[in-house]
Amino acid sequence: MREDRRITDLIRSMSTEEKAGQLNLMPYMDNTDEILELIREGKAGGILIAATALAGSEIQTAPAAEIWKLKQAALHESRLGIPLLVGKDVLHGHHTVFPIPLAMAAGWNPELVQRAAETAALEAAADGINWIFAPMLDIARDPRWGRIIEGFGEDPYLASQFAAASVKGFQRQAGAGSPGMAACAKHFIGYGASEGGRDYHSAELSDSTLHSVYLPPFRAAVMTGVHTVMASFNDINGEPVTASRRLLTGVLREQLGFEGIVVSDWAAVDQLRQQGAAADRMQAAKAAFLSGVELDMSDGCFLECLPTLIRQEKEAAGRSGLEQRLDQAVYRVLEVKQRLGLFDEHERIQVPVSPPSGLISKDGKNCAFRLACESMVLLKNLDGLLPLRKSGGKIAVVGPMAELKMHHLGSWSLDGREEDVISIAEGIRRTVRETELLWPASPLLDDALSAARQADAVVIVLGESRWRTGEAQSTATISLSPDQELWMECIAAVNKNVITVVCAGRPLILKKADQYSKAILYAWHSGIQAGMAAAAILFGEVNPSGRLPVTFPRNAGQIPIYYNHRSPARSIDGYYGGSEYCAYQDESGAPMYPFGYGLSYSEFIYYGLEIKKEGPYVRVSIWVENRSETAGFEVVQCYVKGTGGTGRCSVSRRLVDFRKVWIEGWEKKQVVFEWGEETVKEWEVERKCLVGCGGDCLTLEMGEMVVER
Repeated sequence: MREDRRITDLIRSMSTEEKAGQLNLMPYMDNTDEILELIREGKAGGILIAATALAGSEIQTAPAAEIWKLKQAALHESRLGIPLLVGKDVLHGHHTVFPIPLAMAAGWNPELVQRAAETAALEAAADGINWIFAPMLDIARDPRWGRIIEGFGEDPYLASQFAAASVKGFQRQAGAGSPGMAACAKHFIGYGASEGGRDYHSAELSDSTLHSVYLPPFRAAVMTGVHTVMASFNDINGEPVTASRRLLTGVLREQLGFEGIVVSDWAAVDQLRQQGAAADRMQAAKAAFLSGVELDMSDGCFLECLPTLIRQEKEAAGRSGLEQRLDQAVYRVLEVKQRLGLFDEHERIQVPVSPPSGLISKDGKNCAFRLACESMVLLKNLDGLLPLRKSGGKIAVVGPMAELKMHHLGSWSLDGREEDVISIAEGIRRTVRETELLWPASPLLDDALSAARQADAVVIVLGESRWRTGEAQSTATISLSPDQELWMECIAAVNKNVITVVCAGRPLILKKADQYSKAILYAWHSGIQAGMAAAAILFGEVNPSGRLPVTFPRNAGQIPIYYNHRSPARSIDGYYGGSEYCAYQDESGAPMYPFGYGLSYSEFIYYGLEIKKEGPYVRVSIWVENRSETAGFEVVQCYVKGTGGTGRCSVSRRLVDFRKVWIEGWEKKQVVFEWGEETVKEWEVERKCLVGCGGDCLTLEMGEMVVER
């Protein structure tokens, strides 16, 4: 790539200490004077708005005027006037809080997720932010892991579509009087595979699994042009990623072609000592830096150690390889700043922007509503209990989460406000005018039972706290709390028409909910419009179209459980059904709800599958017909399975494409897919490349249709 003369000239004018300063990313929260001093001395290339490593469990707002002061200090009060990167975690909205990323994935609508990311970026930019620490692209197969909520589920193809959509939405080009925005694909790589769902723990991953399962979302982000990538602080097979040249340089840069900045996670460089990979800060800084990390987050190791290490190398050998690497790293940092337009004149004359006081645009609110509607998953609807009638009858609305607002914001909603959230109960009140709604006289179960006895049907709203998921929030049990299961049991004893709405951040074990409920709506933590979306689905204004992006186990003993496992040596009672061999003596091997599952108020059927080979491409078409009067979205999912002949075990099923299609009542549509050879390839360890996964034959599955060719 051709070098930029402006950047190289600037690097030549910098001292070693100023270069190291550009690689120093410091936490900022109510410490303006400390950060100002570092900026004026050329010792900070950027700030991140966070007080601690556990920012996702905190509510943190930095005034735009203070950020403006720091940015102006970098431009006008430092020797070289190099602009400042200002980063923040904006995972699923800034002021407008959308559903958590895992819920977004349940919508199977990348275009809508891109719109949400665009909204978040605009709001964040108005508050002085130019770098968003998202999207989180860790494949997660263990719902005990608290950070499963931050990613897009268990499937590499689905997550890759959302990776590309999120990067497109978050990243803005400089222009029209405002700077651009950088996205950050994190955490590279394997963080979601931590043993037992324990945060920060080791991951044991084969090279094949790493490349076929965990790498594709990052490949998609790089191909979309993501400016930055965050290294994960876990180890893989004993090798800490923060100090892995094989992964950060060999895989990320040389194999994927990434050209932007690699940033460490919070204090990850210094934590190499905790992991036993470094004896002291000097060794930790050198290992991470030479492996490929450019920006050191929060621990100051690069700022403290790199100048000394370079001086020692020069004294010993007369020259320093570290110094060449330092120039390379600084170039990458300055190049991203230039891409964002931070050196341009408009950044110097920008007027301080007052915080928008959480004001949410009409477009943002509409997007939040639509995304919440499309993300919620109808898991059960016995006897067609849903949708409920909007006129006539009596509906009781009860449960510990019926009136709560804050928890719908979910984890990592640092600037979300409780007053912007519509609760489930309030959403129902606004939606229903003619049906009599019964409310318990108090939050007590006794009063809920009194209301339930008088009702034709009961909506019971349950779930988990927003603080129960997120970083360092893993749990050994993933069931609803015992008191909430007691609520369901008691309500079902007095009213058989129970509709359970579950508001949670992770997949939960729902055996009790299935036992006591005729209908179950999984509403996730769905942001500010959670109540309006849930009410719209419950009362038929919206036809549910969410499909699960992750498997829901029926027992924690099944974990890890995921749909795209490799085919076993013998057929067992596993994910896909019965066999003479039992996966477990005391439990079915099948999940409670599989990946891709979700019900609709419409009845869709598939027929007329055609497969044509057209040069290097395969064209697949199928007809989908709505045999009901209710219009709605159908998610047409296409899976393949190799049938042998490659010398390797085949994956049981693999998602290779999907379409979300709106079909009117009694209408039919033809859905067409076209694939190249890359669609059905996976990583081959010996040859270190992608190869065909199907041998001479593939099984194709679409909906309930299975065809071999």
